[in-house]
Amino acid sequence: VSTQSTWEAVVSTQSTWEAVVSTQSTWEAVVSTQSTWEAVVSTQSTWGVYHKEVATTVDGHSLMCPVGDGRESIRHGYEDLSECVEMCNGCDGCVGFVDYHQYEQWFCVFKSSEETLALSDTHKDYYRRP
Repeated sequence: VSTQSTWEAVVSTQSTWEAVVSTQSTWEAVVSTQSTWEAVVSTQSTWGVYHKEVATTVDGHSLMCPVGDGRESIRHGYEDLSECVEMCNGCDGCVGFVDYHQYEQWFCVFKSSEETLALSDTHKDYYRRP
């Protein structure tokens, strides 16, 4: 625990919690109780913290975003969730992304609107761009 850190926690009655940890506005982390760490790392304080909507999706409204090597795609298979954050931050029109995490197939789909935001399977979470 750092003495220069600000800690905030949100606790819900449905046995899930999310904590936002910030150190000098240079990094943020989102933690869930499903035994997974999902870190959102930022080098610029202007990025802020993505808000996680558990078991939520956005139907349609997929957006082509740069995914590396000069390519664009509506989805990105990732090793670390921060890859999706960086790609959404670098994509004009990206308001967030849906994280699909089931059967070791982890990927995110970039979104241009939240118009069709809805509850979904437990293997989908929506991350809202700040």
